[in-house]
Amino acid sequence: MHGVVKLVLVVAILRGKLWAYLWMIGVLLAFIAYQIHEIVVAPDAALVALTVFDALIAFLTLDEYKRHRIRTVNLWMLPFNNTVSDFPSVLTGFSCIAHGTMRSGNA
Repeated sequence: MHGVVKLVLVVAILRGKLWAYLWMIGVLLAFIAYQIHEIVVAPDAALVALTVFDALIAFLTLDEYKRHRIRTVNLWMLPFNNTVSDFPSVLTGFSCIAHGTMRSGNA
């Protein structure tokens, strides 16, 4: 079960599905909680190693999710990244201030 769920989520992540990152983290945390319970009941070195590995994968998945989400948001916001001078302005002084072309002192 552990491997099948991971495999399905990894395939979804490789296909660029942003939701899969959060599901992967949630599933890993659920498995980690179960594994910790099993370790307390019957200590096993292999299960400890698997739990540490799952925790590392959860951390790396969270880090990659943050990076992927920032890239996705930045691409989505691209049409909105305009400067003040791209919009018509009733007061022309605003575009001069925004671009630093307003002169001070003697002109």
